Amino acid sequence: MLQNELTADPGSEVPEHFHPHIEERFEILEGEWSFRVNGEERRAGPGDRLVVPAGARHKFANVGLKVGRFIAEIEPAMDMERFFAESAELARASMFRRPGVPKGLSGALAASEFAERYSDTTVMLFPPRPVQRLTFPLLARIERRRRRKARA
Repeated sequence: MLQNELTADPGSEVPEHFHPHIEERFEILEGEWSFRVNGEERRAGPGDRLVVPAGARHKFANVGLKVGRFIAEIEPAMDMERFFAESAELARASMFRRPGVPKGLSGALAASEFAERYSDTTVMLFPPRPVQRLTFPLLARIERRRRRKARA
């Protein structure tokens, strides 16, 4: 199990996604949150708990006017700790316009390679799955080749 504490500014959101083999349990510590799980909306505040079963489509956002915080338990942990670290690296490198939306060609290449590498733990639902299946393998291959050339 991996336990993570998330702090998010007002308006912050995590786009719709699912974890094929991972259950997430959220305990709200501060702020006002909106969760959508399998199409069902739910508001949550301090003290509320929410379970997202493996395979459930979900997204969430800090809808309050203050910084929000929650603890997420992720089970099994798989490689989610590395997933979070690398996704933060991509964000710091300005590869996204907003969460889940790559910025420019280099962002699309990096995001495709990242998404393909972590597809056993996390599947984003944008772009639509058929588009991902067609484009991500090719873009990921281009990104891996680009990285190899940069190292050489």
